[in-house]
Amino acid sequence: MNAAKIRSIAVEGVIGVGKTSLARAIAQQLGAHGYWEDDLPNPFLERFYAQRQRWGLACQLRFLVERLRQFRQSPPDHLPVVADHTIDKELLFAQVNCEPDEYDLYRDIFTQLAVQCAFQPQVVIYLSADAQTLISRIRERGRDMEGAIDLSYLQALHHHYHGWFTGRGGENHRVVVVDADGHFIARDQPAVARLIEAAIAAPPGVSYCNPIG
Repeated sequence: MNAAKIRSIAVEGVIGVGKTSLARAIAQQLGAHGYWEDDLPNPFLERFYAQRQRWGLACQLRFLVERLRQFRQSPPDHLPVVADHTIDKELLFAQVNCEPDEYDLYRDIFTQLAVQCAFQPQVVIYLSADAQTLISRIRERGRDMEGAIDLSYLQALHHHYHGWFTGRGGENHRVVVVDADGHFIARDQPAVARLIEAAIAAPPGVSYCNPIG
């Protein structure tokens, strides 16, 4: 795999879609430096899952600060970068997690701070899956604090994600849309390689890829 052809890739998608597993598989094939969402500390997250309305704004603000801090960390000059998140997701989650007046405040803060984001991926791979698939995967991995996630919450997130990454997000990035409903792509190394090639060849705007042979 010629990693010199690509500088940076982000994998995006709703909770449970498999973005971290795929991003790590891509990073392994490319020998890339990784920005991982699991490395972002957020003391509000467990409280948020228990009381989303009460802790939504605090949780979002902490993620925004930690995400920007991580993205300011400089990777080794000679390595490509792979991330399992983007700064774009902040507003997408905030639309679902915050009350309308809180969202207005959050958006103003985001607008002022997001210009500091040093990580702008060359290509975004957007994994799309039905909410029922997502909740099944969340239940399967069995993280205690995710037990309160319900179908309606995932449907709301999917609505905002899909609208952004197949719409206006394509104006800001090269976006490769992948149907992640069936096959778990990260476990299929040839499929991962084909997806990397699709990312390298992606035209401006939104394109679609089925990497399963």
